[in-house]
Amino acid sequence: EKGKLSEELKIIESEIKVLEETRFFCPSDIQESYDILKKMLPSANAHLLYEYVELLNDEWREAIEGFIGNNRFSLIVSSEYEKEAIDIVRQNNLKIKIIQGKKVLEELEYRGKSLPEESIVNLLKISNDKAQAYLISTYGDVLQIENSTELTKAKRGITKDCKAASGNLLFTCNLKD
Repeated sequence: EKGKLSEELKIIESEIKVLEETRFFCPSDIQESYDILKKMLPSANAHLLYEYVELLNDEWREAIEGFIGNNRFSLIVSSEYEKEAIDIVRQNNLKIKIIQGKKVLEELEYRGKSLPEESIVNLLKISNDKAQAYLISTYGDVLQIENSTELTKAKRGITKDCKAASGNLLFTCNLKD
């Protein structure tokens, strides 16, 4: 019991150190998977989605990160390596998702970059085309909603206080959930 607590404490201390150094926290299982995949596929130019995204309004941080969840740690690789990357993930039981970069770029080309004014994606500064295409196609229709009353009418949306609507469900989207 004491040894287990000591190990958990070491993990938490390590996570705090990473946060202090980078201001980003990536769960250790995802970070390990990312490191393994980068070693096995060095030419794929692999990067985690969050490396390309800056939130422009801190009041929405917890709600947006809570709604997107661990998808913010999804991996972007060069399009020609997507198949190989997912094969490596499966073969090595890695705990990471690969963004279908080529597919989302094609979808964005077809649908365009226009977004509703209230889209949460408008609160993000995105510095990579694939990251932008993924976030627009996946979260472009998630709206910033003022209150619970309006949320009950929304198809997809979040409030600043971490309430959400999606898939005809109302739920909370706290970062810690």
